[in-house]
Amino acid sequence: MPTVTFMPSGRSASVPAGTELTDAAQAAGVLIEAACGGKGTCGACIVRVASGQVDSDSIGSLTRTAAAEGHVLACRSRVGERDVTIEVPEQLGYEGGKLTDADETHLLRRELLPREFQFEPLALKWLLAVEPPRRDDGLSDLDRLTRAVQRDWGRREVIYPLSVMRSAAAALRAAGGQVTVTLIRGPGRESPLHVIRVEAGDTTTRHFGLAIDVGTTTVAVQLINLTMGRILATRSDYNDQVACGLDVLSRITYARTPRRLEELRTRVLGTINRLIAGVCEGRSVAPAEICNAVVSGNTTMMHLLLGLEPEQIRLDPYTPTVTRFGFLTAAEIGMRINPDSWICLSPCVGSYVGGDITAGLLCTDLATDTGEINLFIDVGTNGELVIGNNEFLMTCACSAGPAFEGGGIECGMRAALGAVEKVDIDPATGVAKYWTIGQVRPRGICGSGMIDLLAKLLTTGWLDPAGRLDRSRPSPAIQIEGRRARYVVAPAEQSHDGRPVTISELDIENIVRAKAAIYSACGLMLGQVGIGFGDLAHIYIAGGFGRFLDLENAVTLGLLPDLPRERFAYVGNTSLMGSYMVAVSQDYRRRQLDLASRMTYVDLGGEPGYMEQYTAALFLPHTDPGQFPSVQARMAATQESRKGRPEDAPSSSMRAAESNEEAPFAPSPSQGEGRGEGSSAPGNREQALIDAARLAASKLQGVDLAARCATLGLEPPDADGAVVVPVFGRRVRLAPPDFEAVETEGEGAGEEPARLRLAAKRAADRVLALHYLLCDVPVGPTGELIGFRDLPGGPFYWDSFRARSAAVLERRIGNDLATLRKNLDRFGWQPLPIGDLGARVQAVGRIDVTLIYRVGDEEMGPSAEVVFDAAIRRAFDAEDAAVIAGRLCIGLL
Repeated sequence: MPTVTFMPSGRSASVPAGTELTDAAQAAGVLIEAACGGKGTCGACIVRVASGQVDSDSIGSLTRTAAAEGHVLACRSRVGERDVTIEVPEQLGYEGGKLTDADETHLLRRELLPREFQFEPLALKWLLAVEPPRRDDGLSDLDRLTRAVQRDWGRREVIYPLSVMRSAAAALRAAGGQVTVTLIRGPGRESPLHVIRVEAGDTTTRHFGLAIDVGTTTVAVQLINLTMGRILATRSDYNDQVACGLDVLSRITYARTPRRLEELRTRVLGTINRLIAGVCEGRSVAPAEICNAVVSGNTTMMHLLLGLEPEQIRLDPYTPTVTRFGFLTAAEIGMRINPDSWICLSPCVGSYVGGDITAGLLCTDLATDTGEINLFIDVGTNGELVIGNNEFLMTCACSAGPAFEGGGIECGMRAALGAVEKVDIDPATGVAKYWTIGQVRPRGICGSGMIDLLAKLLTTGWLDPAGRLDRSRPSPAIQIEGRRARYVVAPAEQSHDGRPVTISELDIENIVRAKAAIYSACGLMLGQVGIGFGDLAHIYIAGGFGRFLDLENAVTLGLLPDLPRERFAYVGNTSLMGSYMVAVSQDYRRRQLDLASRMTYVDLGGEPGYMEQYTAALFLPHTDPGQFPSVQARMAATQESRKGRPEDAPSSSMRAAESNEEAPFAPSPSQGEGRGEGSSAPGNREQALIDAARLAASKLQGVDLAARCATLGLEPPDADGAVVVPVFGRRVRLAPPDFEAVETEGEGAGEEPARLRLAAKRAADRVLALHYLLCDVPVGPTGELIGFRDLPGGPFYWDSFRARSAAVLERRIGNDLATLRKNLDRFGWQPLPIGDLGARVQAVGRIDVTLIYRVGDEEMGPSAEVVFDAAIRRAFDAEDAAVIAGRLCIGLL
């Protein structure tokens, strides 16, 4: 078998040919992150082939320069027949992480915590005096032990595991019959008593339990003295599963084989056991002395911890295997404590609202008999919300994505050593002053740093409400790159590795989507019960990200509502604190079960108003400025202070929202507002397309166009050297050296709606044609259809992509297939036997796009889906794919 050696560690493993590099790395004990779960979309697993060869399908996912230098995606590459050496870049985000090991009970009001009279753990220690054996009574050691137990607890059945049978004889004789038993009582007066440990002498003061929070990103373990209800130690660390995916959907994808499911189970179990060993060592406690544990986590994490197949959680109708787990033993789970200990897993509510939320509610007024309506928000890798009082509880989860944890952000990282966590902006120059965790050279920027940065850029006027950096004023911190711009937080000479720490407008869109998902979910649930944000008595913010969240900045960006600040309360890791409450008090366990049974789970995907709420929140802070009066006041003061400066040009306004539906050429609202016919100057969208075309044209200078046309299946250049690229039935003629587009009228010309004519349409088609010409590898139909989520970056832009393509078509076409067929004739199309109407359309060059349309009925509305030939990966990125889909759907109206 070939040997794979990983540098710089020098670790190696011999694996069969055809093994994925990620699996080979695991065999060698080398960490290679696969944030997307191995789908090849995140780029986190980039490695370099230093010697030897691998079979790789990374083309289209990496730049040509990176591929030429030997870089590949480990999840899309397989070991060949010969030995190979792989260079693995440094994995940032684990060193010096801002993980709290503090007792957070001080964050909660004292009346919410269990009182001393409520201390009643599941397991308890009981001192017994057992009669000595006699020759004539015929009783065994366990018979005499049972009599002693029943003398104090009544004539209930007593059950012993094999481990107690093995240790009973020695324990009964070591201290003259005085023993301490660890008992677990089942529910009800007549239920059996389970003796899980017997010790010689009086050990009642050494009574320990655990509270465990299994988070998607981090795991926390708390050691508890159950006799006094006192927290002895807390340890937290990154969940070892992070290497297999940043979010739950990525891990579900990664767990597609039994071997990988088992890997995920052992990874999280290894993290838990490592932390258990840490808290025990620090307090001189033997793990075998721990007789009880309460574990809380989201539904997917619980499935992965138990080795349950999680696939159905992400498939309609989103049905988990189990939501109420009952009691399992430590041995069954694999937890390294007393193997006969009973483990309590917090009840889940739905596929995406788990036991971390039912535990978390115990830390809020939502668990009390209050008529005030409160909102609970757990901000982390996933966003979960609960609203209610003593009469009702509604809950939902929103796909915020991993942006707040640094995922999907070019220079994003976890809150670890070297992460930029705080920023100030010079209003005059736009240059940042930054602070990092550990006060070392910056390596990247974490979630709290991004919130801080964007809020400061917005309030100083360097970022507009649509998420675009100000191009009208010169600033050394703003770099223009074609259609996009990026902001330099730390220049290369100041950074840890000589590369600048930046945030691009694409990154900004990612963060805006994340905050919009949370805010719109809150608004939707409030609307369903007929109240507004102002009717909330308290807003409880939980989760690891919330710990470092600056409240004012969060309101500025529209992540949290603009309410009196005293209504907000940060309550810490409530999943862990709620687990502690259940561990020390069975009364709180009963409360948790009652809360879970009362919660109504709302599936946002099935709510018709969610997309409207979400789209409205895709601005900073919101399309409705009246919802954020304090933010508007600060921004107005900033504008007032800048009045009269000649360098200040008018910035794009939130009027862009008025034309969202008619903006197929911009993948997100940040492209701003287009100008109609007769405008004397291009709008933001057209200007962005002009900039992109100029950049693409510059890259084509000196390219052998005849050879490129042959590669791409285009007609040879004409006598003037111009190239013709088909774009949705139009023949776009590009003439060097400037490659300005001259339209040759083609099929369907002149029949499209007026808004698709003139500057916007031509600018978009020119960009698509130029980007197609930049592809230097053969492109042709493969017959394999892929969705937008399968493209690099696609999962992060999915909501915006759909809102600007398929969702528009569904609203405007409805069930009118006759009109849809007629409008498809504008492009020339091939029918496909998919859905109620399937249509393949030649989009750009030899790249096809397919529309799958299904009519609605009384229960379900119409649905449209735009998919692509897999060949698109070679020519276009997710942004271009969004433009193509929007171009098709808007053209069919």
